[in-house]
Amino acid sequence: MTNTQSPEFDEGSEDSVELSGHRSSHSSGSFIRHGSNRNWAETGRTKLQKERQRIHQEINREIQIRAGAERLFRATNSRRHHEKIAAELAVVNANLQILSEEMAELNTSVHVYQDQIGECVPMIPLGLKETVDIDFADMLTDFLSRHYHVENVEDFQGPIGLFMSLRDACRSPSRDDSGLRVILEYVHTLSLVEKRFFTPKTDIRFTWYDSLSGRPATQRSVAFEKASMLFNVGALYTQIGARQRSSSIQGLSEASVSFEKATGIFQFVASSFNNAPSTDLRAETLSMLGSLMLAQSQECVYELSLLSDTSDHLLHSQEAAQVSKSFLAVHDNVSSSIVKKDVPYPWISLVLVKVQFYKATSHYHLGLAVIESETSKDDLQKCLEPTSPDSVISSGSEGLSRRSIARSHVRQATLLLEECIRIHRMCRLLRKVDTLLTVLTKAHDKSLSLYQRLEEEDNFESVSRPANVIPKTRKVAKSIPPDLARFKIKDSFHQLGPLNVFNASTELSKPRVVHLKKDPNAPVSFGFSVRGSSPVSVTDVELNSIAEKAGLRKGDYIVGLNEENVRWELHENVVQRMKDAGSEMTLMVVTPSALLTNGTEPVKEAVKTNGHKKGKN
Repeated sequence: MTNTQSPEFDEGSEDSVELSGHRSSHSSGSFIRHGSNRNWAETGRTKLQKERQRIHQEINREIQIRAGAERLFRATNSRRHHEKIAAELAVVNANLQILSEEMAELNTSVHVYQDQIGECVPMIPLGLKETVDIDFADMLTDFLSRHYHVENVEDFQGPIGLFMSLRDACRSPSRDDSGLRVILEYVHTLSLVEKRFFTPKTDIRFTWYDSLSGRPATQRSVAFEKASMLFNVGALYTQIGARQRSSSIQGLSEASVSFEKATGIFQFVASSFNNAPSTDLRAETLSMLGSLMLAQSQECVYELSLLSDTSDHLLHSQEAAQVSKSFLAVHDNVSSSIVKKDVPYPWISLVLVKVQFYKATSHYHLGLAVIESETSKDDLQKCLEPTSPDSVISSGSEGLSRRSIARSHVRQATLLLEECIRIHRMCRLLRKVDTLLTVLTKAHDKSLSLYQRLEEEDNFESVSRPANVIPKTRKVAKSIPPDLARFKIKDSFHQLGPLNVFNASTELSKPRVVHLKKDPNAPVSFGFSVRGSSPVSVTDVELNSIAEKAGLRKGDYIVGLNEENVRWELHENVVQRMKDAGSEMTLMVVTPSALLTNGTEPVKEAVKTNGHKKGKN
């Protein structure tokens, strides 16, 4: 799938990403929610989404109040009124700050998305972007009647209702492949609906709330709707990855892949859309989120090494150092002034905790490798940065030197874990994540116990600052680009005709009937030629012929033949139907508006030959 240009979110932009032109027989109606409009399952995750909705609505209300107060402040010159308005603005800004803190607390509710965390540092999944309901029915019905000249618009109530139900289902998808399929099916369907119904004058406004800050953004651009839905695909992958993470090799492998797929989605959105109206869709934010998900994928790779190679402490040490390096890159990204102001502070704290925690883990495993395994000098030196006393092991009293090196690394691990606990205690919202403190405390106690044992054995040796472990991994986490074309859909408005002709940008006349009749005994034709398929077009009409006298025009599209719909018929089939009709037939035709305004010469783009030869009738 390729894109020739990146659509922008500017008001009224009609550029869009072409997702797929495939059709399929996906079971229609499988996503429809019966009962009420929003039949949420009362789970922890959906309760969290409901709370997110409430905060979004309150933020929107406070922003509207602030905007009105600021306009009033500029409009009046009264000092007394200025003082009252300033006091009101102070209250509004305070409320917005409180709501911002509540939003940050929701974004820190990592336990909701993780079934089995065990003795691991929690992951950071993303919450879904929230939107508001949109009633497409009036716009689509009016366009069917006005643009496509449909007389019985009731025939399209089913497709319209299906499209609206599909969008509604995208607001509460399940955390599995079916949830991903629902969102991607809507995005594909929206691309088709956009081509059939959306013009620069279409007044449908899409409102989405920022996933990080909760601020609303409203635009008419369909690209904004697509980008927001695709963002939710990436967010859903992060939730799936956090849920899949477990103490099994399969679970960790699947979680790693899910985080890599999330990164691929974020990179696709960043490269395919421009001028994002909300922070979470900006390239800088998406880059930060992508690096965060790759770091969490690398975290799963480290945990896989613990399960598959339980005694290879040198491997674990370098894998942990690689994870620490990955989260350090995330911390650098999140420190950007553009990104930092809207990223929840607990996220920044947790990332910093992970940087120090996995660095401590790398030192701890290296200490174990020195004292518990037959690690050679060469292997040990390859794992350490060369600018350190640890890079050389003295030849005299080898056993004592090895214990001293082990002691220095375990001591460093203990100090780093104490720093992790300090960072955890400094963040109020992070303190609520009990599992994190449990993991940090247990790791610190284990490291401290080992250090105390080594200190008793090496009472008279000084402890030097150890070298950092060189990051190394057997599998580098990489983004997996989205294969959006594999999600195939069925065009709900297929009966309108082929999209290359029957679309929003092509104006067609109202269908008219052309009745042709000739003498069955006279060797004369109807006097017109056709070319192309789906639909067949009239390429030539002879002067003073039966066809010309009946009103057939060069450039007309034949959409009906003897009360049969032939919009999708191939050239050969239509010609054969005409031959079978004999001396009399009734055509239903439409004329491109360009031909009606510019005479009878057809617009070149309006007539496609598709490689077919003319058929003379």
